[in-house]
Amino acid sequence: MKVILRQDFETLGKIGEVVAVKDGYARNYLIPRSIAYRATTSSLRALEEEKKQHDRQEQSNLRMRKNSALSSKNSPSQFR
Repeated sequence: MKVILRQDFETLGKIGEVVAVKDGYARNYLIPRSIAYRATTSSLRALEEEKKQHDRQEQSNLRMRKNSALSSKNSPSQFR
């Protein structure tokens, strides 16, 4: 069974990864403890959309930091 990890799990992987595990392990341990959820087509699509949104947000934050660094570098210093 394929599951998507909700949290980092040392023996399986990191949050958001899709991993294949035995059916019983998923049903009896991972899913009841909210460590993972079943990787259905709809949940995989939702995961991909979340990753895209996260990447867009990271790119936006990076651009803002670069612009801020450039503007502070070009402005005259107020300290004497």
